[in-house]
Amino acid sequence: MSKRRIYISGKVSGKSEACMHNDFGIAERRLKKKFPDAEIINPVDMTTGIAKNCPTFTHDEYMDLCLTALSTCTTIYLLIDWTQSEGARQEVTEAIELGMEILTEGGYEWAMVVS
Repeated sequence: MSKRRIYISGKVSGKSEACMHNDFGIAERRLKKKFPDAEIINPVDMTTGIAKNCPTFTHDEYMDLCLTALSTCTTIYLLIDWTQSEGARQEVTEAIELGMEILTEGGYEWAMVVS
């Protein structure tokens, strides 16, 4: 893959729909401004239609979709609340295993985030 593709990861469960869309939307806009040639994957937008049309879709099914999307990316961007989310922590583990670039909201050094 030659083009940078960035996956946004952060807490979703337990947030209102408006708050989720706001947090991930702000991150998407910031990333588009900083990396104008990159493709940005916003998993909240990606799964919104499923949530409306398939109310019995499970957390594990959502994670399968998200991990598949993540696997197509070069970079993961972590929202500040990612450590509060089991799913986001799973995405980070996968990103590390895949050798992805890891960016964090607020520009924190990765070494500081994982220690």
